[in-house]
Amino acid sequence: MKQISLTQNKFAIVDDEDYEVLSKYKWRVFKRKHTCYAVRSEPRGHEKRKVYYMHRVIMNAKNKQLIDHRNSNGLDNQKCNLRFCTGSQNCQNRRPIQNMTSCFK
Repeated sequence: MKQISLTQNKFAIVDDEDYEVLSKYKWRVFKRKHTCYAVRSEPRGHEKRKVYYMHRVIMNAKNKQLIDHRNSNGLDNQKCNLRFCTGSQNCQNRRPIQNMTSCFK
């Protein structure tokens, strides 16, 4: 396990085997509603910049494939923490909605 430095004094955790390839790029923190992800981008001429999520690069995910972080930590990109999933599987391990009286998600 190794760490890759990100912006905002954060770091991503990756497997040793992925470190060499991933550390060649400058990664930054991308904050979402409930978690953060490691991303990088590159210009594409007059088109929009291409954004790469570290966990998708590690898993070599195709366009419509979803990747789930088992422990809900978007910066823990070890392969043992990542899995391919469906949309419903991805929702199964999300946090309960705050301020709800029900104990159900």
